[in-house]
Amino acid sequence: MTILNKYKTIHAGLYLRLRLLRKSFHQFWKRHILSCVGNYIREIKSEISSSSLGSTPAIILTSFTCARDLLIISKLFQDKNLTVIVPRDLTKDKAFNFFTAVNQVLYYDGKSMFHMLRSIIATLRDFNRAIIISPEATQRFASHIIIDPIIVVRIAMTANVPIIPIVLHWRNSKNLFGQMKRTCDVWIGKKNYISPKNDDFKDVFFKRRGERKFKRLNREELIEIGQRVFSKIVQAKI
Repeated sequence: MTILNKYKTIHAGLYLRLRLLRKSFHQFWKRHILSCVGNYIREIKSEISSSSLGSTPAIILTSFTCARDLLIISKLFQDKNLTVIVPRDLTKDKAFNFFTAVNQVLYYDGKSMFHMLRSIIATLRDFNRAIIISPEATQRFASHIIIDPIIVVRIAMTANVPIIPIVLHWRNSKNLFGQMKRTCDVWIGKKNYISPKNDDFKDVFFKRRGERKFKRLNREELIEIGQRVFSKIVQAKI
């Protein structure tokens, strides 16, 4: 073995060790953050089992309005890498930095919608990640951006992923020592595949007799499906 080959072997070995060390540190840091976040969850009501919650990529349609809510969602999907879409000029706080330390962020500048849609579909289909979408957070932090239910439905159909509605409700409660503490109640809806096999949307797909081109739903039918999915968040908050 020449000196050059020996040097390359040593360099490759060191690089591999550094990658493993970085991965181990990242996993340790993620477990530490999420273990702290778990103390804030008071109750979870779920229509699906915890084992199947993060088993597939999905669109998480949620009511979150702050970075603290993102950490709660990260705890629910602790075995899954998540992706959130935020404006590029968003002011980041400490909780948001904690979220980005264990998850991924897609920054949107409000210009190239086509490029953003391609990134979302690639994240779902190619990278096997879940995308977090919140109409409330968008209205609060990026009012110039409108989340169209039709676009969400089309993305779910194109990537062949379910839409999972999640509602978070914060409340003041007392701990064992009588001290006030902020806790969070979580409601998780069932996985909604935009498919004629789903009983919730079967009537929409078969509305036009004899037509079975399910991927060519017209605008009115897409709006109807989108309203049904988005209404699950509103109903759970009541």
